[in-house]
Order: sequence, then structure tokens, then C-alpha cells
Amino acid sequence: SDSLRRLATRLAPLVGQTLTRVTTQGLVRDLAGRTVTHVDAHGKHLLIDLDDGTQIRAHLGMTGRVRDYPRLRGDAIISGTSPGRASLVLATADHVWLWLTARTVEIAARRSPLRGVALARLGPDILAGDFDSRHAASRAAASGERTVGETLLDQRIAAGIGNIWKCESLFACAI
Repeated sequence: SDSLRRLATRLAPLVGQTLTRVTTQGLVRDLAGRTVTHVDAHGKHLLIDLDDGTQIRAHLGMTGRVRDYPRLRGDAIISGTSPGRASLVLATADHVWLWLTARTVEIAARRSPLRGVALARLGPDILAGDFDSRHAASRAAASGERTVGETLLDQRIAAGIGNIWKCESLFACAI
């Protein structure tokens, strides 16, 4: 989705940064000292790759938000935030990134058996540079009889279309 692409761009300064603390739901994860090597989005998933091959995958769902703060202010805000709301915290020497009420946060090592399973089920990202609309149309045609709206929301056909873009597209086409 466009909001995840914007978020990946906003997180681009993390690339090359060393993590000093990573927590999920208030639990400290053993990732301090790791360096962020890549940040990207695929559909509604945000992907953060680390130098040891670990990948952090986050799906914000309908209510998830990401906030960023200078380190001291971020530490103060996090100490007053309930662990259940702080889905993910990434801290560097001078900055804190806080995921609030994210639907999914997954940390998978390079050889984790479940790594990439969620993304493997998705179709191509509609905002990726190599998106092929004809290929997506053939996937949609092969998916069976459904309404146009249901087809647009099927992330296995093309990842990234949500309710807003579905409704806007259908309105623009007078469907």
C-alpha cells in the first residue's frame, strides 16, 4: 500500500544504523549490536533486514502506527507506554522507533522454517517497480467467480490494495 511505501521511505535512515535495543511487547530481543541493512515494503508488510540475516516483518493492521523520537524523549515515552501497546521498539544511539498496536510483528532468523511464509502467499506488490498488471489480471481471471471488489482485496492476486483504494477504484470506474 502507499502508506507502507511512505513508511519504508521514512525508515530509510535506519539503514546502516546499529540497533542498541529491540523489544516486542516489552520483551527484550537479542538483536542489540545488529545493523539494519535494508528496509522495504511488500503489500501491507514492512520488512527490516539485519546484517546477520534476521528479518523483522511488521503488519500494522487497521490501527497500528509508527512513531519516531530523539532517543531521550523516545525512552521517556516508551517507559510510559504499556508493553501491550508497544508492539515493537527499535532503538539506535540517537533515535527510537515505536510501533504502536501493530497487528503482527515477526522476527525470523535467516534459517527460520517460517521465514517468508506470510509473504510467499502474496501476489506481486502493486507499487513495486516490476509490477506486471497483465500478470495480475491473469491471476484474477484464474481465481474464480467473485465480485470485482473481492478480487481487488485478494492479496494473493496483487498485494497492497486495501478498502480505500478498492472503493476509489470502483468509484472511478463507475462500478
